[in-house]
Amino acid sequence: MKKIALWSWLLMKRQLKSLFFLLILILIPIVSFIGSRTEALSKEQETKVALFARDDDVVACASIEDLLAMDSGYTFYLCESEEELISQVRSGDAECGYIFDENLSEKIKKEKYKENIIVVQKSNSMLANLINETVFSAFFKQFTKITALNYVANNEKFAAMDPEGFLQLEGAFEQYTKGDSVFKVSFEMLGDGESLDETEVIETKAAHFPLRNIMAVLIMAGAMLGVLNWLNDREKGVFAPMKRDFILVSRPLYILIPALLLGVSTIVSLMACGESVFVLREILGMILYVLLLTILGMVCCLVIKKSFTIISAMPVMIMGSLLVCPVFIDLALYIPVLKWVRYFFVPYYYMIMF
Repeated sequence: MKKIALWSWLLMKRQLKSLFFLLILILIPIVSFIGSRTEALSKEQETKVALFARDDDVVACASIEDLLAMDSGYTFYLCESEEELISQVRSGDAECGYIFDENLSEKIKKEKYKENIIVVQKSNSMLANLINETVFSAFFKQFTKITALNYVANNEKFAAMDPEGFLQLEGAFEQYTKGDSVFKVSFEMLGDGESLDETEVIETKAAHFPLRNIMAVLIMAGAMLGVLNWLNDREKGVFAPMKRDFILVSRPLYILIPALLLGVSTIVSLMACGESVFVLREILGMILYVLLLTILGMVCCLVIKKSFTIISAMPVMIMGSLLVCPVFIDLALYIPVLKWVRYFFVPYYYMIMF
């Protein structure tokens, strides 16, 4: 037992002596904390944006309501008249302003899409184009609901739809458009005996910086580095004077230690950046993930004989995980076959725990 404890200590010192590895462990939590604080400070210097609707149309009112309640880097507020909005922009009190035209719902149903929103801005405004994206995304959420309901109401394929189906469709849009999420709606014809209640509901989440997903790939890379170190030591004859049982026990330590260190750094980073973290769940999830990587790493140590094989496999596994797994974007929405391919990449199993 003393030999195992000593060997574990030496392996940990070996990892911490690597300047690159040590910088990763320390800098990721620090950068996460600074990034979260920078975001918080930027919200204290919010840019004002004026809004006005020419009538009480449901699309205009709903869009403005979403903007007023939105948690963003801009402060949206409602003006009482167009003249007040223009005056606010001209004086510099507002960065820009948006006037929602009248009868927007009817215009959308009649497929009149131009000049529905008038943008008032100064010619030298640097933020207006960015604010446009936020405003039109709120308008688009209301626009798509009206368009979809209009499409279903005027399409003969849906002529036999029960009135309850329209309520379900409208409710589905309400569900999918809550928050700053990206959503996809698909129509499918249902056979006899099926109902809309039996269709699958796809949940969408707000988009945030994917720190957890990136760290999942990094922890896998740390485990593969442990496999590489074990193969290198075996090739150098480090284990030649050691007993077989000691070699068997020490093998998982090569994989476990770097993965565990990165796992601790991940949990600290998530807490530092202000993520909603349930510590016990994070710890249990990380333990399961590290154990899975350790078991697979031990299998690699048994099967693979040369360190060159791991060196060749590491970029493939890292890049494959970043592309196939939903780290930044879920490509499986566009390439369905990836739904099955990603099961061959270990980080995916950690990502679906949360």
